[in-house]
Amino acid sequence: MNCTNALHPDTYGHYREAHFTAIKHHWCGRIHDLEPPQSNKRFPFLKINTVFDHLTTTSTYSGYIILLEEDHFLSPDFVDVTRKLISLVNLRCADCDLINLGTYSLGSYHDIGNKVTTEAWNAGKNNMGFGMNRHTWNILKTCAKEFCTHDDYNWDWTLQSLGYSCLKRTIKVMVIKAPRVFHIGSCGGVHHSATACNPDEAAQTVRSHLTSQKPHLFPSSLDLYDNSNMPPASRGMNYGGWGDLRDHNLCMSYSTKGAS
Repeated sequence: MNCTNALHPDTYGHYREAHFTAIKHHWCGRIHDLEPPQSNKRFPFLKINTVFDHLTTTSTYSGYIILLEEDHFLSPDFVDVTRKLISLVNLRCADCDLINLGTYSLGSYHDIGNKVTTEAWNAGKNNMGFGMNRHTWNILKTCAKEFCTHDDYNWDWTLQSLGYSCLKRTIKVMVIKAPRVFHIGSCGGVHHSATACNPDEAAQTVRSHLTSQKPHLFPSSLDLYDNSNMPPASRGMNYGGWGDLRDHNLCMSYSTKGAS
C-alpha cells in the first residue's frame, strides 16, 4: 500500500497513533503559535524550553521552574515549602538534578511533614509537581537526540531511560515526603479510564485531608535524611508508539533555540 512511514513501525510493529504521540509533543503550539494537541498526560519540557530558551523576560533566569497542570491541587504551604526545598538543594545536594513536590497518595503528615529525601528519578512516582533549574535543563538538552528517538510515547519514562544512554548516570531528585501537589483529574484521558469521577469531589477530598494535616503544614525547616545507598532506577521497558521519523524530527526541532 506504500503507506507513509511503512518502514518505521515502533518496537512492537505498531504504527503512529496521534493521540499517543501527542503526549510527547504536547505544548509545541506554545512555541509555534499552533493549536496544541489534546492529551491528559502532557509533555512538560516544551514549556521549559519556552521559559528558558524563548521568553525574553526569563532569558537570564537560572533558578527553578515548577511544572504544574490544570488538574493539580496545591497545598496552602506550597510556595513556602518550595522555597525551602530549593534552598536545601542548593545547600546540601549539589548533584541533585530535580526537585519533586507531588505524589499520588494521601497519608498522615505527623512524622513526615518536613521530611525530605533524595532518590533516583522514578517515572511512576516523581512526574508530578517537579521542577528543575537552567543548569539541569542545559544538561538534558545535550540528550535531545536520545530523548527524541527513544521509542516511548511517555516523556517521563523516556527521561528515565536517559540515565542508561546519554547521561550514563541516574537522574537524582530531592523529594518532599509529604506531598504539596495533588492530582485531582482522574477522569478520562490516555492513562486514566475512570468512568464515574468528579474533579470537585476529588478536590474536596484533598481539602479535607489538608485540613486534618494543618498542624504539620508550614514547617519551620526541612529535615533531609541520608539516602546515600539510593538504588539506581531501572531502565524500564519501552512502551513504544514512537517509531515515526516525523515525530523524531519534530521533537528535535524543539531543542533548537529560536525554532519556528
